[in-house]
Order: sequence, then C-alpha cells, then structure tokens
Amino acid sequence: MLCLALLTASLITAITTCATVEQAFFEQVEASYAGKTFEVKSGDVLKVHQGGEVTFRIGFKYHIPPPKQAEIKLEMEYDNQTYTLASIAGVAEASLTVYNKTIFSEPGYHRIVFKLIVDEEIYDIRSFTAFVSHIVADLKAEYVELVRGLEKPVNISFTVMNLGNDEMYNVSVQPPKDGSFSFQPISSQTIDILEPKHSHTFIYQAIAKEGAPAGVNAYVVKVSYQNFLGQEFTQSFIAELYVERQNLSIIPLNVSSPSVEVNKTFSLIFLVKDMANNPVKEIPLKLFINNSLVGAAQSKASGVACFKDLKVPSLGSYQVVVSYEGDYYNPAMLNMNLTAIPPKPKPFFPSISPTLIATVAGVAVIAFFIGRKAYRKLRGEELFYY
Repeated sequence: MLCLALLTASLITAITTCATVEQAFFEQVEASYAGKTFEVKSGDVLKVHQGGEVTFRIGFKYHIPPPKQAEIKLEMEYDNQTYTLASIAGVAEASLTVYNKTIFSEPGYHRIVFKLIVDEEIYDIRSFTAFVSHIVADLKAEYVELVRGLEKPVNISFTVMNLGNDEMYNVSVQPPKDGSFSFQPISSQTIDILEPKHSHTFIYQAIAKEGAPAGVNAYVVKVSYQNFLGQEFTQSFIAELYVERQNLSIIPLNVSSPSVEVNKTFSLIFLVKDMANNPVKEIPLKLFINNSLVGAAQSKASGVACFKDLKVPSLGSYQVVVSYEGDYYNPAMLNMNLTAIPPKPKPFFPSISPTLIATVAGVAVIAFFIGRKAYRKLRGEELFYY
C-alpha cells in the first residue's frame, strides 16, 4: 500500500534572467527515515522496514526564457504507477522544494522514479529502489511427554524459522518462567543473526512440577528478535506437551512365606513408592481375597499401609490383590497368593515360661540346702544322745 501526502510547493526564489536556454534539474533528493536524513541518488537502494514511513524532500530548479509559458510537473513513479506531486505554470525561473510522505507496507523490492517534466518532456530523472524489509518468525515446538513430579528433565527443542526477506538479529525464545513447568536452557539462549528462510533450534530441559495437570497442556512460548534498525519485536506461539501421571509400586513387607494358618488372625503390611523410589503418603489401598473386599488402608508418611485382623476360613490357596484405583497417580495393583495350612498342634504339656522355670529351680535349690542342713543337725543330735 502506498500513501502519498503532497505538501504545497514552496517558492524559494524567483529570478528574472536573460538566459535563452530552457533548464530543469534536480538539485537534491533526500529521504528522512528512522530519525536520519540522507541523500538519495540514482541507483541507490533504500532499506525500509515494513510499515515504515519515509519523507522525501525533492529540491529542483527550472528556467524558462520569456515570453514562453511552460508547465513544469514533478511526478513520482512507484511500481509503474504514476503520481503527480507538483504542477507549476507561468513562472520563468524558480527553485522549489516538494515534500512527499510514503508508507511502505508491501515487502520486497519497489522501483521509485522521480521525474521532472517540462511540457510533457522529461528533463531530469532520479531513479532508485526501495527494499521493504519484512521479518516474521515461526516456531516449531517439540511435543514431549513429561512425568508429573518426577525430577528427571526431558530435552525439548524450539525451532525458530525466519519466514521474512531480511535478517533477524538477537533472536531468542522464552518459554514460561513459572507455572506448572520448569524450562532450563542447555544451549545458547540468543543467536546474533538469523538469515531469511533459515532456522535455528534452541534446546531446553523441561520438568512437570507437582500439581501440573495430567494430559495435554498448552503453554505460550515467546520469540524475540530485532530488525536492522534495532527495533525489537516479539511474537507469541502456543505449544503443547503431555503430562503423564507417575506409576506407583506396592511392595509387600511382611510376607516372607506365603502361608497362613486357618482361622488364625494375621496382618499384611505393604510399602507404597513412586517412580523416584520415594515413599508416598495418603494412598488409599483396597485388599481383596478371592475377589472379595476384606479391607481398606491408607499409606502413612512412611509409605507403609497395614491391613490387620485378617483370617482365612479353610484350607487351600487364596488369591490376594492389593489395588489403588488411581487419581493423582496411575492405578496400581499387586497380585500374590497365600496358602492356608492346618493350625499347628498344641503341645501335650502346656508351655512353661522361662521365668516360671527359673523361679521353680531357685526355690528347689533353696529347699535342698535347707533340708540338708536340717538333716545334718538332726543326725548330730542323735549321735550326741547316744
């Protein structure tokens, strides 16, 4: 899109002369852009960013010997379309300045020609090219799977592509700095130049924190870069990754021999651990024996869960299942078998505690010594009597 703003031509000087030669020529053509002003000569390439506004200052002189009356026109040709910037008639000699503002919205190369025309005849030309710089980034984020709460980072790549027609400078990517995920760079965070139609890959390490939602998660990645003027641009892109719940391990602790006595109470103790081998608390477990629910327990801070006062009614093999239905973690299950054996026979003599045995033995020893002393005394008395 081309926007032209024609300013009123200002008559600088008007001098009568006796010269007999018609003259019309450009004194100077200047362009003001991005806070700078410079002369534009034929053959130059003017570099402008897309959407940039350039103010052209076109100064020219002409002399038409009297009594001839001529029409002088200043035209601008932009990509083969012609615009009249000024038209003057009836002045024999003058030095004029015309201002024109043009907004360059279409990227690429554009041919610009300023023409100074006297009575439809071209007297002077200033021809140059405007290169409209267009830089735009695209981002391809690698789709990865992270395990929630597992402090094991996964490499993730972000590939930035320069889809424009000009160089990008100081290109960087910025994944989220807080929230449910942690991103740490393992390669350079900025590259100095990214050529048109080229790409660069940045490598980060990602972790899904505790509390990250399970399933597909969308997040925003920003790409920052500068153009040739040092102006900074930022584009935002939506990327996705998948968060997996951790698996749990249910480990039996007190089942060294898979056999229990019929109709005798027993307990089963289990330890719950996560994928990092850490104990997990507050995990609700259910215990099934031969497909019948017989108990429920919740793991403590140590990860230990205990099922107490269990019994099996008859001899045989029993299937035992300990399960976690899954919520924050993936469902977990442990299968094991127990064999019910006959109760051990009771001994003929009741069992005597070691303490009782020691007590009885002590009393017997004391009685022995007392009786022996009494016997000797009695015997001595008898001898004395006879």
